[in-house]
Amino acid sequence: MVSKRLIASIFSMLSLSIACFATHAQDKVELKVDGLIAKTTSKDQKSFEFSIAKLKSMPATDVSAANKYVTGKAVFKGVLLRDILKEVGAKPEAKSVIFEGSDGYTVRAPIDDAKWNVIIAYEVNGKAMPPKEKGPLWVIYPLDEKPSGLSLRDAVDRMVWNLKKVSVQ
Repeated sequence: MVSKRLIASIFSMLSLSIACFATHAQDKVELKVDGLIAKTTSKDQKSFEFSIAKLKSMPATDVSAANKYVTGKAVFKGVLLRDILKEVGAKPEAKSVIFEGSDGYTVRAPIDDAKWNVIIAYEVNGKAMPPKEKGPLWVIYPLDEKPSGLSLRDAVDRMVWNLKKVSVQ
């Protein structure tokens, strides 16, 4: 017969392992920003690397957006694109950003899009987004706000899921 102490010990080790795994997952590099930037964190000094934990340490913004990829209206939570550009020290001569997803989908957007509440989302409806559900990062435009000067088609085209890289050009 297995003692209660042994079961408690096994449960404790399992809980600690799960906690360590979750912490490690939070520290994994999920987004690289390169190009015309003044600050870098990568070993090769060419990009600024963000983990989910780093993104969550920055001010968060909620954006409500109904789109064809999420059932009903969704509330996305993430970091404003303009805050990410500020964090990496985007250079004044930069004119655009290129969003790249892990599937190779790439789209160029004017850097001026940062004037709207465009976010790099890491949650939808209060939950993390696994890769199978467009995550862990997804560029979200504030579609419900109907930003003046932005066409719906352009905004939808620029909403890159499984985002892995932003190049400041």
